[in-house]
Amino acid sequence: MARYPIEEPFALLGVTDQRLLDSNRYYLDFGAPQGLVDQAAIVLTRDRRQVVNVSFGRHRDIGPVTDDAIAGMRVLAPHLRRAVLITGILEEERRTRTLLETVLNAVRSGIVLVDRKARVVYANPAAQTIIAAGDPLRNERGVLDLRGEVVPGQLRTAIDMAAEGDIPLGRRGIAIPGMRADGSPFVTHVLPLGERAVGTGIPGDAVAAVFVADRDDEPQVIVDAATMIYSLTPTEARIFELIVGGNSTSEMAHLLGIATSTLRWHTLQLFSKTGQHRRTDLVRLASKLRPGHL
Repeated sequence: MARYPIEEPFALLGVTDQRLLDSNRYYLDFGAPQGLVDQAAIVLTRDRRQVVNVSFGRHRDIGPVTDDAIAGMRVLAPHLRRAVLITGILEEERRTRTLLETVLNAVRSGIVLVDRKARVVYANPAAQTIIAAGDPLRNERGVLDLRGEVVPGQLRTAIDMAAEGDIPLGRRGIAIPGMRADGSPFVTHVLPLGERAVGTGIPGDAVAAVFVADRDDEPQVIVDAATMIYSLTPTEARIFELIVGGNSTSEMAHLLGIATSTLRWHTLQLFSKTGQHRRTDLVRLASKLRPGHL
């Protein structure tokens, strides 16, 4: 299967000596008892992760695979391969979206993904709780609304800017201050998604992520923003938080309950996902994710 051309059918007896077949345990225990005397196979896809093939057994009453059977399978092969590739694409998309939901469900901030018309594309459990309470986020017939804005209409303006790519230079998003019904302050951060939607599992119609925090300097929002932007695992997010907090390697290993070698591996994964190379780079990245830069 590793050396025969993709989509080109071949017969087992055409590539295998009958004597080898007669001594093969798979054939003796499975094929022969069912009356199989030959097999026609097609390699449909082959990459570093998998080999996909389909094969059809020939019963002794029909006889070995013929040239006509191979010719018929040659016509069928492109259609089978197309089906396999489409299935693979759909499966990869499902896995990616599952990863996205796992990441968003794990963060503690309320996060809502919206399209350019402020329609809710996805809301994580924390955001659903906030929306259910109706303060400060509300879902008005599928459209996200924000009550208590200091300047009414700021949320829609920020989403429009995110959709059009008009976020001011040097900033990653917009912070919107407000006041809840009970008088407590909150800050809503609108983070443009742009090209981040490609290959991350973020739905293609989502243009912005809306975060809600109690304070303008809420550190958890920084960690949650990094978690969503870079698809960090819970362990990677916690390491990011600890590094930004100034913890040493030994302190982090103790707090996480893991060996320093394991910590080093997770840290390398964190560097790879964020495109950084040193801890100081992560601290600098965190500063860019603070409300003044969001």
